[in-house]
Amino acid sequence: ISSADGMLKLTVEDNGVGFHVEEALAKRESFGISGMRERVTLLGGKFYVDSRMEGPKRGTKISIELPIAK
Repeated sequence: ISSADGMLKLTVEDNGVGFHVEEALAKRESFGISGMRERVTLLGGKFYVDSRMEGPKRGTKISIELPIAK
């Protein structure tokens, strides 16, 4: 967690098995990733997810930026 330029920034990452991001966002019966993205958007923030299933950088990284109220 950090803050800069009026934004609160949160990054969470792991070195797990990873997943296909577009498939996860398209699932209608699951609200995990799409629910996080929706909540961040409603708060005026930005949501990024990168997930890799192969290679040395395997795993998932989720980054969120939210504006800090003044």
